Amino acid sequence: MFVLAIYMLLRKTLQHLILALFIIAVGCRVGVSCFYFFDAHLSPFFIQIGLLSNVISGLLLYVFLGISNNQILKKDVPLLVSLPVGLFLLSIFYPFSQHFYVWDWTIRFYLHGILTLLVLASYYRFFIVVRGTRKTTLLLHHLLLFSFTMVCSAFIVSLFTTYVLGPVLFSVIFYGTILIFVGSKKEVKLFKKEKYANRKIIVADATDLIERIETYLYETKSFKNPNLKVKELANAINVPEHRLSQLLNDNLGVGFSNYINHFRIEEAKKLLISENRLTIEAIGNEAGFNSKTSFFTTFKSKMFCTPNTYRKQNLVQD
Repeated sequence: MFVLAIYMLLRKTLQHLILALFIIAVGCRVGVSCFYFFDAHLSPFFIQIGLLSNVISGLLLYVFLGISNNQILKKDVPLLVSLPVGLFLLSIFYPFSQHFYVWDWTIRFYLHGILTLLVLASYYRFFIVVRGTRKTTLLLHHLLLFSFTMVCSAFIVSLFTTYVLGPVLFSVIFYGTILIFVGSKKEVKLFKKEKYANRKIIVADATDLIERIETYLYETKSFKNPNLKVKELANAINVPEHRLSQLLNDNLGVGFSNYINHFRIEEAKKLLISENRLTIEAIGNEAGFNSKTSFFTTFKSKMFCTPNTYRKQNLVQD
């Protein structure tokens, strides 16, 4: 497990860093449980580490699901900082070793309650907010959510059976998750090789074409047309329609609507801050959305908040 965490750290991206820390936190929780089963007189310090690691792992899972474009959401930063700091101060000024009964009968349940809220929030973030993600990435998110829920459930069951049940089931779930994810990625690669062999546009051509598209869209603001079609954009930049579709689907991994909505959302973000006299609906129309519902749904799926919330958080007061 820790070898996998080290491998993640070597990838040097924010997503891999958070995932590595998540694996380490879960590993600490499971390791403490395993040692406690064989040695009931385990140092209270390690028991405290196990309880705190449980909450930290839930926090890291929630943050991981919210990472967008290799950046942590602004609203996650206070939680990501305050919760670990709070747990650290609690462990320093109110240690498990000196307050065993309070931890065992009170604090432990509060920690489990926080973990439960984080898991529920993670499910909300996954099912309600996370959209338009690549299937392979979405599979990893789904596996992490399901696996972590199963691990937590295993530890709950172990309280009424044998405490080693948690670590044992964790091992099965952990390695099973890895096998499923790795196997699924291989299937996707094989499928693409068979069905889409030699279809992907080479990097140099794709880069040039993307620059042409972005330049045209930024200069003409044609994305503001709610009825913009692939054919119209292809004709405007003088490329075959099938080549434009190929670029978006095979090279960028997005559909035409999602791609154009990216520009609309960026335009809407600017208008929300600069045009504070316009209503939210008017801004959606100005950015190119054909309805208020479409604007709200798309904006929330991309920015993880409503347009009104974004305006309140970012509007500079005169």
